[in-house]
Amino acid sequence: KEDIVETSKNYLKNGKAHHEINDGIENLQDFAGEMVERAKTTGADTVEKSVEFAKKYPVHSALGAGALGLVAGYLIGKLK
Repeated sequence: KEDIVETSKNYLKNGKAHHEINDGIENLQDFAGEMVERAKTTGADTVEKSVEFAKKYPVHSALGAGALGLVAGYLIGKLK
């Protein structure tokens, strides 16, 4: 146990922990940035595909939206 405490003190004294924490934070920031970009791209692609579908099948889109509205209204009514 004393060896672990001494090693930890030396680790902190030498600044290694500080550098590794900073590296970890930078890695998390990079990862978060990549995920944001991926979400933007995926969201834009999904919207584009939805618009294309609605243009290609306008009646089906309207019926689907109506059905979804009915189900949502029913569920909200049950919750109140």
